[in-house]
Amino acid sequence: MITNVLKVLTFAALIMLGVCVLTPNALCIKSTDLNTDGVISIDDVVLAAEFFGSNPVHSRWDPIADLDGDNNVAIEDLMAILSDCGKAWIQQNLCILFSLLA
Repeated sequence: MITNVLKVLTFAALIMLGVCVLTPNALCIKSTDLNTDGVISIDDVVLAAEFFGSNPVHSRWDPIADLDGDNNVAIEDLMAILSDCGKAWIQQNLCILFSLLA
């Protein structure tokens, strides 16, 4: 029981910190490092801008740019990338954390 409560609290904290997005189907780790080069930069913003204004019915839709999981690539998604510019993305640590919580 306590273990489940700790898992829920941990996931809630990760969502509040913007590390995860709760979608209708899953809890997803969302990285602002869209081009997966290990650093969040203007290149990631440019990549997201290619999908700006799209949703799942558009031909240029790519869910990688929908960082908040609302099925729309909007200014909030681009601002999330801009706020992370200059940071490194270390996905392995988050995957380890999730495997420990499972």
